Amino acid sequence: MQLTNQQIDTVNETLVLNGLVYDDIKLELVDHIASEIELAMDDKEIQFEEALQTAFSNWRGKLQPSTSFWIWSESVPKIIILKSLKMVKHILLMSFALGILTAGAVTFIFKFNPQQEILLALNNMLQAVSALGISLIIYLRFKLWQSKHKSTYSFLFNRNGFIQVITLIMLATGLFNFRGYSNFSDFHFMSALLPITWLFISGFYLNVGFQHLRFEKKLSKL
Repeated sequence: MQLTNQQIDTVNETLVLNGLVYDDIKLELVDHIASEIELAMDDKEIQFEEALQTAFSNWRGKLQPSTSFWIWSESVPKIIILKSLKMVKHILLMSFALGILTAGAVTFIFKFNPQQEILLALNNMLQAVSALGISLIIYLRFKLWQSKHKSTYSFLFNRNGFIQVITLIMLATGLFNFRGYSNFSDFHFMSALLPITWLFISGFYLNVGFQHLRFEKKLSKL
């Protein structure tokens, strides 16, 4: 038995009442729960209301309010936290891996080209990219504020985005940058790894914000 539009609206409204106002996850759950209800009504020959309660009881654990140390937020449904944590884990792992590779390349450059001009050029580049990152974060915050939709992407970007502004300001002002010594062959690897990794983390968070805009564009075509 296929659900009516009114019954699907009831599923949607029930999800919203459970705090699930994030459209990307909500669209997925509406499909899953509607399918479960249809199967229950066909196999067990029960009414919609009973099938609705049974279906939501199966998802109760994922809809319980939850928080995480890695995300600055109030309680939201656990399914939102789980998807956000998956993105955070990906961001940190990729940023650290790319940071090691890039810091290794910078260290290699200094060992074979121990010139003050190169150090200055790299630090100027780091500060310029950081300043651009700050501008993009401000732009995305404004675009997400204007957005008529919410998603896991906008949730994570809005909650952890301000941390990226702080780190980018430190990089743009030269508080953390590449450091050289009188003998550039003694260049410290960690002095390159830290700012580069922070820069990659901020870049990946920017991508999360742009993912919301792409998701919103996709919704507009539905």
